[in-house]
Amino acid sequence: MEEFQVYLELDRSRQH
Repeated sequence: MEEFQVYLELDRSRQH
């Protein structure tokens, strides 16, 4: 379940 972590990071980067 490493893909989940990547999705969270992408969501955070997109908010910036």
